[in-house]
Amino acid sequence: MKLFRPLPRSFTRPFTLVVLAAWVVAMAVLVNREYLQASPANLATDLARYGSSAVWRGVYYRGEKLGFTVSQVGSSCRRTDGCR
Repeated sequence: MKLFRPLPRSFTRPFTLVVLAAWVVAMAVLVNREYLQASPANLATDLARYGSSAVWRGVYYRGEKLGFTVSQVGSSCRRTDGCR
């Protein structure tokens, strides 16, 4: 007993090409946005958000640096809230 019948090649071939084309377009958009349109100004703007209380850590795997992470604790207390 078969659960599913095989789909005809006249359907699967074009469907495969459409899925492949959609993947190629998505990858092209991703590369364009992340590498070609990336600018040092964007990085500088991101880095400017962190103050002197930020803690920077390197991310390593088997001795090779992969990147970095940063964390910063900020106060959400405002003078009008009556915080101490």
